[in-house]
Amino acid sequence: MTGRFLPGASPAPLLKPKAPFNCHKRSSKRVNIMRAQSFAVAGRPDKVVETVEAYMRMKGTDPDVLIRLGEAYRKLGRLDDVRRRYIRASQFGPLTEGLRRRLQDR
Repeated sequence: MTGRFLPGASPAPLLKPKAPFNCHKRSSKRVNIMRAQSFAVAGRPDKVVETVEAYMRMKGTDPDVLIRLGEAYRKLGRLDDVRRRYIRASQFGPLTEGLRRRLQDR
């Protein structure tokens, strides 16, 4: 009788992963946004900026993230950075009414 755990038994076949090893990259936006939101709730715009800038280095064309970064800059009083992020967001996504108001509020 030969079994999996008996001497001379063949080893169990290696299983292939169902998802690629880099599947975490697909959720990196969600994870970073959740992190940024928790920092925003905690009143830490400096950490929001740090978290969102790290994500933007990977993918700098996401208009929603650019707007969030602009909001964090506004809380820090970095108004020139606010305007740049809102303008960049309008280049990669539609100029929504909310974004238009944000650009005018400056």
